[in-house]
Amino acid sequence: MNPSEIAKAEEMSMESVPFPQVAAKLIAAGVEAYYTDLIQLQKTFYGSDGQSHLHPVPLAGAGAVAAKFSESDVRSALASIQNGRVGYPEFLHQIRRAGTMGYLVFLRGRRVIYFGRDGEHHVEVFASPKG
Repeated sequence: MNPSEIAKAEEMSMESVPFPQVAAKLIAAGVEAYYTDLIQLQKTFYGSDGQSHLHPVPLAGAGAVAAKFSESDVRSALASIQNGRVGYPEFLHQIRRAGTMGYLVFLRGRRVIYFGRDGEHHVEVFASPKG
């Protein structure tokens, strides 16, 4: 894995570059999956080489994650970011308010699992990233 390229991809995310472009950069950096911890505000990237890399999530004004998970609010937040109505930082705020404590992104498997404190979850399938 290439930590400097991961950092560049994360900067792109926080600048609200569309997910397919960020995902393509992460794949090129050797990432196959990553976990975003919305309580500790950090990401763990996992490479196909068995390595992992931690990266902070610089989210200003982040309060506590809501106690109750709302799948409908997660879907609404996903629609907002996919349609360009909000950027990535606001998306993170929205899914935290929806009770998402973390999410796993499987780049090869093209799915994201958003989950709450009691194991509730929403699975989102995405198209193959384009470079």
